[in-house]
Amino acid sequence: MKRKLRIRVVIMSIVLLGGAALLLLRTPTRSAGPEPVYKGRPVRDWVSEIWVADEARNPQIKEVVAIGAPAVPYLIKRLEDPRPFYARNPVYAKLWQFTPFWLQKHLPDPRQPNADARDMDQAALLAVLSRMGPLAEPAVPTLIRIVGDKNAQGPTRVIAMEALRHIGPPARGAVPALLARLGDSHLRERRRNLEFYGPKHFFPADNWDLLQRGHAALALACLDPSNTRAMQPIRLLLEATNTTARAYSAVALWRMEAGPENQRRVEAALQDPALRHMTVSALGQIGKPAAGLAPLLAKMRDETNPTNMFWGYLDHALKSMDSTSADRATSK
Repeated sequence: MKRKLRIRVVIMSIVLLGGAALLLLRTPTRSAGPEPVYKGRPVRDWVSEIWVADEARNPQIKEVVAIGAPAVPYLIKRLEDPRPFYARNPVYAKLWQFTPFWLQKHLPDPRQPNADARDMDQAALLAVLSRMGPLAEPAVPTLIRIVGDKNAQGPTRVIAMEALRHIGPPARGAVPALLARLGDSHLRERRRNLEFYGPKHFFPADNWDLLQRGHAALALACLDPSNTRAMQPIRLLLEATNTTARAYSAVALWRMEAGPENQRRVEAALQDPALRHMTVSALGQIGKPAAGLAPLLAKMRDETNPTNMFWGYLDHALKSMDSTSADRATSK
C-alpha cells in the first residue's frame, strides 16, 4: 500500500512539474511594463467582477467599458477556458483528487465550472465587448468561435453576433461563421427544452434558433452587404414566427439590395405594430447607410408621443444615421 502511495506521489510530482515547465515554455514573455491599473486597482480585478449582463446588478460593467482596450485581453481570457492547458488533462484531474487540500488551493482546479454559471458569465463578458465597439477587435477570433459553437446557450451566440456587428469592418473575418449560423441548428437549446418539456414543445428551442438567425442576417448586412450568398437564406426568415427574425431579415435584405421591393417591405414592417420596434432598432444599428429612410423615421417620430417607448427607438435610430438627413427631414 505504501509502495502504491509513493508511486502516486512520484507520478503526480512529474505531471505537475512537467505541466508547469510546459506552461512556462508556451506562455509568451510579458512586456517589462507594469500591469494596467484603473482607479488604483489592477484591470484584471475589475474584469473578474463581471458576472451578469445587467449594469444595475453588476455596476462594474460601466467601469470595465470605461477602461477600454486594456481590459480586452482579460475579457478574452475569461471567455476562453480559464484553466491552464495541463489542467485540462484527465491524468492531472485524477491526480488532483489525491492531492492534499492545502496543496490543491495552490494548484489549478481541473473541474469545469457549472454550465449555467459559465453561460451567465459569458453573456456578461460578451455584453461588455459589444459595448466597446471597435476597441474589442482583438476578441474577433473568440467571438467567431462562440458563434460557431452549436452547443452554446441561446443568448451567448446572440450577444457574440451583436459584438461582431458593433466592432464593424475589422470583424469581416466572421462572415463565414455568420453564413453558417443561417443554416445550422441550435442543438443544445433544443435538446434541453425537449428533455424538459417533451417532444411536443419545440417553441422555446425554435424561437432561440430563429432569433439567432435574425441576428446573423443583420450582422452580415452590416459587415458584408454585398454578399449575395446570404440573400436566399435571409429571405427564408421573412416568414419566420419570431418577429425579431422577420424584422431583421427585412432590413438586412434592404441593406444588401435597396430595390423597390425591399424598400416596400421595410416600410410595411415600420407600419406593423408587431415588427416596427425591431425594424427601427435594426435600422439604427445599420446607422448611416440607412439614412435614406431617415425622412420616414423622422416623420414617425414627430407623430409619436415623446412619452411612448417607440419615440425613444426612433430618436436613437435617427441619431445613429446622418444627423443632417434627420434634421432636414424634420424641417419639411
